[in-house]
Amino acid sequence: MTLAIVVCACSPPTVQVITSPAFHGEVIPPIAILPFQLDSSKYSTQQLPLSSSAVDPTAPSTVARLFYKNIRKNFSLSLIPFDEVKIAINEFTLPPLNKDPSYVVARKIGKALEAKTILLGTVSQYQDRVGNALGIRQAASVGFETRLVNVRDGSVLWEGHFFETQLPMTSDLQGFLQRRRWLTAKELAEDGVNQVLKQGWESYRDNHSSH
Repeated sequence: MTLAIVVCACSPPTVQVITSPAFHGEVIPPIAILPFQLDSSKYSTQQLPLSSSAVDPTAPSTVARLFYKNIRKNFSLSLIPFDEVKIAINEFTLPPLNKDPSYVVARKIGKALEAKTILLGTVSQYQDRVGNALGIRQAASVGFETRLVNVRDGSVLWEGHFFETQLPMTSDLQGFLQRRRWLTAKELAEDGVNQVLKQGWESYRDNHSSH
């Protein structure tokens, strides 16, 4: 199967998206967003650079909920509520993604929820800024990977990677002027979620809204 790979033009790259041609032909909702997991540079499958800094333990939940919020608000796709996902998860032990390459357990959870697809993810970097919006001693840094998996056959329909440490104006003039301030880790993560979902999901929405 041929995959379309999109990498943003900025340097170093912060976004990488891989889209299967089958993505736009599939009916993907209802979607179950499963709990995101902590990742580390040792086990990460990300193609983007990683930091050795500790990851905030609340980060996986934060990033998963940002995906839920963004998909529901901007794409109007049916999502299975987190409370229902939590109940189904209690019946299984979800292994790390690298230990379950065929997503067998995750797909069983999806079937139990009657989902067409499942969104899985890992967070490899999540470090908040030290300072405030106008001045910092340490910039926010966020890295995550996510995949949309077909419950029926385990195929990956879409994959998104994001990694960014916010840079000062002297290193990234355009990027800093767009934001005009130093972001918190949550704000940077939300920006990353928005960026990766623009690659593929917007055209999916447009194609299917006309049917």
